[in-house]
Amino acid sequence: MIEVSLGTKDSVKGFVGTHQNVGFDIVTGDTTRISIAGNGNIEIGNPQTKVTMHGNVGINVSNPDNRVDLHVNGAIRFNDTLHLRGTESPKGGAYNKGDIVWNSEPDTGRPIGWVCTKDGAPGIWKSFGLVN
Repeated sequence: MIEVSLGTKDSVKGFVGTHQNVGFDIVTGDTTRISIAGNGNIEIGNPQTKVTMHGNVGINVSNPDNRVDLHVNGAIRFNDTLHLRGTESPKGGAYNKGDIVWNSEPDTGRPIGWVCTKDGAPGIWKSFGLVN
């Protein structure tokens, strides 16, 4: 039997959940809206769900930069294009046409980054945006 608790964890924070490592769902209208697995993985919504977030969002950061809405510490895939940081174009790994490496050490006479112009491992890369 799974016991669901509602109360306080300490004197300054509320608590809702289980004391066992079992899944926990938040449901409305017989539809799971948020699902937390026993291992801590979280799933929000389904393909038909609209999720709206307000404020700054950070992924792998403790304190999101208040100048941006989304602060990500690491590579991202945006519109199915990989965006990375580095000091040169990749020398290994598989990449697709349109993937970008942003120069983490820009300087006069150096490119802003590199773009993959042909799929491959590592693909064909061309520099872009010379810093003047």
